[in-house]
Amino acid sequence: MPEPTMLALTGDPLYTFATSRQYRVDPYPFLAGLRRTSPVHRSTAGFCLLTRYEDVARALRDPALGTASVTDSPQDGAVAGIAEAIRRGVTRPVSALDPPEHGRVRRALAGAFPRDLFETLREPVERRVDELLDGLPAGEVVDAVSALALPLPLAVVCDLLGVPDRDREALASWGSALAANGDPGFLLAEEHRGAALRAERDLGAYFGRLLVRRRHRPDGGPLAALIAAGDGTDRLAFHELMANSAFLFVNGYHNTVNLISLGLLALLRNPDQYARLGAEPDLAPAAVEELLRFDSPIQSIARVARERYEVGGAVLPPGTQVMAMVGAAHRDPEAFEEPDRLDLGRRSSRRALSFGGGVHYCLGAAVARMEVEVLLRETARRFPDLALAGAPEWSSTFTLRGLDLLPVRLGKRRREG
Repeated sequence: MPEPTMLALTGDPLYTFATSRQYRVDPYPFLAGLRRTSPVHRSTAGFCLLTRYEDVARALRDPALGTASVTDSPQDGAVAGIAEAIRRGVTRPVSALDPPEHGRVRRALAGAFPRDLFETLREPVERRVDELLDGLPAGEVVDAVSALALPLPLAVVCDLLGVPDRDREALASWGSALAANGDPGFLLAEEHRGAALRAERDLGAYFGRLLVRRRHRPDGGPLAALIAAGDGTDRLAFHELMANSAFLFVNGYHNTVNLISLGLLALLRNPDQYARLGAEPDLAPAAVEELLRFDSPIQSIARVARERYEVGGAVLPPGTQVMAMVGAAHRDPEAFEEPDRLDLGRRSSRRALSFGGGVHYCLGAAVARMEVEVLLRETARRFPDLALAGAPEWSSTFTLRGLDLLPVRLGKRRREG
């Protein structure tokens, strides 16, 4: 498929291609053309798009670009329902705060979710992966999204937050409605807005009730710790607890689901790499990093210029809305050799940017990486003949990239020992 050029497009290229099926299936040829011809692109929709790796990496770290004034796009993969709350002046989650408010909330969250807590999760994750793979019907066709990608991250975040088994299906439905509404406003259909607002209301009410229970009956988990976290300065008010609990839930599983789905698809389209992962299990951490780079579940991260900002020879006035195009950055040939080739053994000093950067770097990035590492490693080891069994169905979103359906044939299960 030839790369589109700016001269060949009618109207705004962002709108023209972001709303097309062609973009959903494969955005990278368009992003390559944009990066080559207009790397700092002023969209008629009012955004400035950055597509080069160095520009995007700098934008995610630079305190001159903030999040608190972004009103038409989610932050760091934050769900659109929370972004809608920002528009209405309701409490904002940590991802939508700038210093010093950001530091206060971040410290409270870090206290409730310390690194040593995350380090204890590997063994439970490995047990869950064993159970998940043991329950798959060898030789049959299954949807890898619902059978593989969703169950693990949903269970992990629900266990962390103390969500009972009986409530998880409803919460996942609300989370999907919110995440599906995570695009800039000019790309959103009105029905998606309505569904997201209803899901935001239901999810907020649920975590409000759960927080009340944990306040009166602490269970020793992170939510109880979060309620008690901090001194007089850092302690979070109840409405802040609600906003950040909902945020942690959705961001704690949804992007990981997409990473697993996209990673499996990339591996099955490159069977030599899938076989390599099965034969070299120690390659799994590097494989996750390469899969994040190759097809990122977070394609764009929104920022706003807090002051005059210079990038790529352009000067952006304060208040300029910036879209750091992570997906484009990951395919920048100035940053990665042969960027359109999947190579699980790739060695590069540059890391994937899917989890953001600077003070807004994702709190749960290490857990997400570990979940994907264990699941993909064990899937490749136990089901060496796994293969595509039909066309994938793509999610109709721009900011977050994922699959609604991924039919795979499991093949024979490898015998242990």
